[in-house]
Amino acid sequence: MSTWESYSGTEKPRILVYEIWRNEELAYPFLVAVEPDSYYIDGAMWPGAYGLTISIDALTGEITEIVPETDIFVPEYDDETGEFDWDAWDSFVDGYSDQMGVSIEDLSISYMILVGPDWSGPMAGRFYTYRVLPVVMEQTQVSTGIYEWRIERFEGEFSSSMNGVVPVAPPFTDSGYYEFQGYDPTGVYEQWDWFPNPELLGNLATFRFYSPVGADEMIVQVARDPNITFDPGAIYSEVTPVVYGYGDTVEVDLTQVPGTGDIFWWRIGARNRRSAREPRPYPSHLTNDYGWVWSERLAFSPVAISRASLLHEEREALAASRARAVRIPRRAAGERIHRAE
Repeated sequence: MSTWESYSGTEKPRILVYEIWRNEELAYPFLVAVEPDSYYIDGAMWPGAYGLTISIDALTGEITEIVPETDIFVPEYDDETGEFDWDAWDSFVDGYSDQMGVSIEDLSISYMILVGPDWSGPMAGRFYTYRVLPVVMEQTQVSTGIYEWRIERFEGEFSSSMNGVVPVAPPFTDSGYYEFQGYDPTGVYEQWDWFPNPELLGNLATFRFYSPVGADEMIVQVARDPNITFDPGAIYSEVTPVVYGYGDTVEVDLTQVPGTGDIFWWRIGARNRRSAREPRPYPSHLTNDYGWVWSERLAFSPVAISRASLLHEEREALAASRARAVRIPRRAAGERIHRAE
């Protein structure tokens, strides 16, 4: 529906904006839909004042301009407490107390709301449905050249509920990880060893990753793709259920990955099967990214990992040999014997 499409049951209306409602709560108040395929990316809004100013032509009564207005409130950060100071929020609200709602001036109408600190965005793992509510400006001609205006929220004209979705946090992984090995001989200092990710045993690669909140299914994709596009015809894919924690692993036989290059690219995808619609990429031209929420793309070389693992083993062997070496206590100065040849 376009912003300027007629609205049935009124004399000369204009749809100014659309409100986005999430699970029966207002998520975003001012979606200006100038195109039929306008879209909204849901997220937390900054606290502040949000409004529109509508200008009207004195002769024709037409809307000539709609200008969004935003005044963001930024709390000060207290270095000592490590918290944000919201004491100034009350005075910020007081400054806009006479501008809230709808106000009419000569040839202009303002529409403003306040968004408080508790206005949160969607949370991963929760089920949400969305609906759209039009906010309409109605014009009534009283007499020649004289018009009356009003802004109305048609609460009985909600769109039907959209298919439900479950937000998923992006998967996290890295090119290596540290693993706790115990304490040093003094019992004071922790000892951590670094391991490459993936770990290799011959042609078998073990990929390790954090399962994201909200997901119930994961996928690993591996490709020898110099363009890093993960073309479906040039990748190895494996789907796995989610086990929360960094203990999630997927083993891949690298000989099953198409191509002949020495550099492998890999990524982890996540989704929730309760979502009625699959995740779509942003930007939308990334057609190979549909259906999953993706981690960053990482690269590895089996040759480089093998060399790093060999060097790590050599260092461990050297450290162990030093630990086994017999240390002779240092003698007092009077007991030392100096020989001269």
